[in-house]
Amino acid sequence: MDNWGLVSTALVGVAGIAATFFAPSWTERAIERRRENRSFRVAKRLVSHELHRLAIDLDAVAKQPVKFAPDLARFLDTPEWDAHGRTLAGSLSDPAWLQLSTLYTSVEKMRSALTIQHGEAFDAEEQALVKTMADLARMARAALEPPTGT
Repeated sequence: MDNWGLVSTALVGVAGIAATFFAPSWTERAIERRRENRSFRVAKRLVSHELHRLAIDLDAVAKQPVKFAPDLARFLDTPEWDAHGRTLAGSLSDPAWLQLSTLYTSVEKMRSALTIQHGEAFDAEEQALVKTMADLARMARAALEPPTGT
């Protein structure tokens, strides 16, 4: 009987040592996971808001189809994407990431193209491109938003 007491004490001691050894690692992983999830949520919210603003700005450009001066192209800037794109790259699904990164790359290129020969009216193709980009911004934003309902 005394041996069982010694064995149980030894087992409790070993369990205590194991818990002391593994608990900090587990705790650190849990804290890091929460931090990553929080960063992902923040990035989604900020980029989603930027996509909303971008769609509104592109709708306004489509209604006034005249190429603008390069210094006015700043209103199509994408600071949230620049700041949080990396976080989203690590957390979004491949299709959602591809949709988002393609949209932002296209916006950069379009922003440059819309300032060439400023003052001239858009041709039909350029106007259609701006409208399509506004629609793509709304679709990308919808892909970032969690499903609502049941």
